[in-house]
Amino acid sequence: MSHVRRTKTKPRDRCYLSLTKRWLTGSFTVLKNFCLLTSQHGYKYIAEPGRTIFERYVCVVTVGLSDLIGPRDRSDDHPILLKVCVGHIAVPGYCGALLLWGSVVLSALVIAVTIILNSWEMFNNRHTMTSIETANYPLWNVPFPAITICALNKVQRLLPENVSRDFVFEEMGLLVQLIEPVETNISRLRTLQSILDLNKIKAKDIMTEVTAACEDLIIQCRWKKRSVKCSSIFKLFKTYEGFCCSFNYVGVNDDIIKSSFEQPLRMSTSGSSSGLSVLVRSQPEESFASILASTGIKVLLHDPWSYPTVSTLKKIVTLGSEIFFSVAPWLTDSTYEVQKLDPMKRGLRGCLFPWERQLERMKQYTYNNCVMECRVNFIIKLCGCSPYYYPNNERLQMLQEGDIEANLTALLQQPWYYPCNCLPDCTNVYYALETNEISLSKEAANRYSLFPSSAGSQSVNVENHSVFHVYFAHFMVTRYKRDVYYSWRTLLASGGKTQHLYEKMLRWKRIINPTGPQPRPRHGHRAVSIKDLMVVFGGGNEGIVDELHVYNTGNSTNQWFVPATKGDIPPGCAAYGFVVDGTRILVFGGMVEYGKYSNELYELQASRWEWKRLKPKSPKNGNPPCPRLGHSFTLIGGSVYLFGGLANESDDPKNNIPR
Repeated sequence: MSHVRRTKTKPRDRCYLSLTKRWLTGSFTVLKNFCLLTSQHGYKYIAEPGRTIFERYVCVVTVGLSDLIGPRDRSDDHPILLKVCVGHIAVPGYCGALLLWGSVVLSALVIAVTIILNSWEMFNNRHTMTSIETANYPLWNVPFPAITICALNKVQRLLPENVSRDFVFEEMGLLVQLIEPVETNISRLRTLQSILDLNKIKAKDIMTEVTAACEDLIIQCRWKKRSVKCSSIFKLFKTYEGFCCSFNYVGVNDDIIKSSFEQPLRMSTSGSSSGLSVLVRSQPEESFASILASTGIKVLLHDPWSYPTVSTLKKIVTLGSEIFFSVAPWLTDSTYEVQKLDPMKRGLRGCLFPWERQLERMKQYTYNNCVMECRVNFIIKLCGCSPYYYPNNERLQMLQEGDIEANLTALLQQPWYYPCNCLPDCTNVYYALETNEISLSKEAANRYSLFPSSAGSQSVNVENHSVFHVYFAHFMVTRYKRDVYYSWRTLLASGGKTQHLYEKMLRWKRIINPTGPQPRPRHGHRAVSIKDLMVVFGGGNEGIVDELHVYNTGNSTNQWFVPATKGDIPPGCAAYGFVVDGTRILVFGGMVEYGKYSNELYELQASRWEWKRLKPKSPKNGNPPCPRLGHSFTLIGGSVYLFGGLANESDDPKNNIPR
């Protein structure tokens, strides 16, 4: 009978396994208790019951590095974790805990360094981003576009003294080539140049004489629904089209031609009945030096601070037509954080603010102005002259034929580029344009009083006239914000738990020197917020007032304004109910005079500043709310709740018995 020998584990092996198990159990227990009991932020989430393995690992990674190099014990300079492990190094089980924790910290260190390097790369490659800040930016904060009218006929068919008609018709027509040069007979140009030289006439002077005057081109003007004198708002300026008549153009820095305005004009409303309306006249029989094979005018729409260039929005207005220019502006603004970035360092800001570079010919820096001035400087460098239609070139000499021949060789050797160092605008306004055109009839013109009464509307030839209207399409515009995408704060926060150091704090700030019509001191008024607008109504100031004031909190100029209201305007009141629902404001009750209270309900539509008196139905089996003041009037969901207040027990306002 055979027997099976059973091998037994040696005592030394059993001791080793027991010691290893005890070390691991002790390590786990120590780590668990340390995580649950330590005051260090984040450790309790590692050992907290109910968490998954993935959640525990994420917590280990996020807190490991910060605690290894971060908080210190007050008694020495060693990290708390290191002190705990070293102080118990001789205790069985703590060596395993130290090794386990060391591997975790090393993994966290590698991951943290990888994240920081990735963040540093993003910090160097992408600094700014543009996003939509609001789609309801107030229209009155956007400048009205500059409107420039250029006649297609560049030379009037006039007969100067001591000059033959044939010379005028044949030679003076060549002046249009100062704007659009084309290949022609050089001998005719030499003849014209010789006559101008003998009479010491500059190109600018002769073009001023032969260009149609603004008074002859523009007959009638309307601005903000009011007839205005055209000569007071339109001035003759230089453009790439030659001499043209400009409205609201304030950018040129010219000592000879002054703008009618120091700052661009603005609009507070939209619609085709507002804005600018102009009646223009053209004489096709006098046209013989036109750039285009057509008759009429060219309307340019551009930024008030920018020189009108070839890329400017433009539209040909033909004779006998009425055109509606619907303008939809949108603007981009940059934050103060963007302003602190270096504009010239590649990859940082990549734009310039108007005050950061001074131009010679224009009042304010814009990208178009910079490119224009760079082009002029390049031309001056090559030949010592510039075309007459650029601003401030009176100091330059006229270029003679011999100068051209002498400089031709050097000109051909020049590279066909010139370093401009022009950067885009950090703050700018863009205008999108939509046009509609109809035929102009005498009946419609007379009905809308487009022709001045002194012109004799019965004898006016409608076919020689045109009308155009420029207006804003919408009451609100879209505003974009350029902000720092990855700042040093974001970079620092990505390396540890420092985000809470840069949380926004609420602070009081006193508004100093606001502009516009400021409301008088008062009490008992109410104020609500609609986007960036603060609407203030009513109150008491030596009597009840019915004033409506609006303050623009999103405008850096601290501007108050009084909108033109219409409709069922309520009487002045104080201590009333005031709630806002979108762009709709509800006003209920209040004191309209001493001892006399109201229970009327009014609605103000802020999108068009129109009041409307509402007549709500009485509740079933009850009476409507009695006149009162000082009540609670709160919007919750789609309902407004009215509660409490103070009423007058007496029907006589002079006998005030509160209840």
